[in-house]
Amino acid sequence: MAPHGWDLWGDVSAKYSKDAIGDVEVIQDFAKFPAGGSTWRGREWPTIVDEGKVTSLNKMTAAFDNFMQQHDKTGNEKADGYSRDVFIGLEGTEKEIVFDLLVKELPFSVEWLFFLDADKALPVVKKEEERLKGDGYGNGYLLQEELVRFTGDLSYQDRMIEDYPAYTDSLKPLVVDAIGRTPANEATIEFFKRVILTEVNSSAVARAARRLLAALAVPRSTESEENVYSRIVGDLRNDSLDVKLRALKLLQPYEANLA
Repeated sequence: MAPHGWDLWGDVSAKYSKDAIGDVEVIQDFAKFPAGGSTWRGREWPTIVDEGKVTSLNKMTAAFDNFMQQHDKTGNEKADGYSRDVFIGLEGTEKEIVFDLLVKELPFSVEWLFFLDADKALPVVKKEEERLKGDGYGNGYLLQEELVRFTGDLSYQDRMIEDYPAYTDSLKPLVVDAIGRTPANEATIEFFKRVILTEVNSSAVARAARRLLAALAVPRSTESEENVYSRIVGDLRNDSLDVKLRALKLLQPYEANLA
């Protein structure tokens, strides 16, 4: 069977690239360089790197190549996300291309968008947060959490809490954790209590129980403290409302300390 066109030209390109040596000038449309197409990234560039005979290549940095390799991953490898080092050492046009690619991956890329260019990222993230607000499938909580972290604006914390009921069961535990990573205050304490008392999603309740104790700084340094901590968490997860209410009452002194 004759090879498909991509395989045929990919093999030809790889063989051609194998003989490249010294200073190499890459000719591509400006809109594509240095990202390139699938043949460049999948066959030509890896071959050039493996051979190690090219000394310079159109200003393409190792950081950009590492970014593109991670960007092009799929499945579980893609789910692992980016490593910080791929953003360090990017230059000029590379940064612009990377920024645009990260925008297309929002909300999951929001951390790296701020890391790459915080000032440029802020209006983009705010606009996307507004678009996703109230969407139970949209993972907008990721944007809201990062906006709280970057700006300190707790109105985005309030928006996370407001949006919580709309989320699907699979996302609710993640939203609880995200709210728990924002500053502890009266609003978050009351939110965790409400989840514990009214939520039917057992995983969300379990996370709310632990986040509540963390927000109240319930100690667990000694064996005795750990035993008390575990007992309270277990009671907060109990199906009995009375048991939950008794456990919450035990936490009142910690609430007083927080105030």
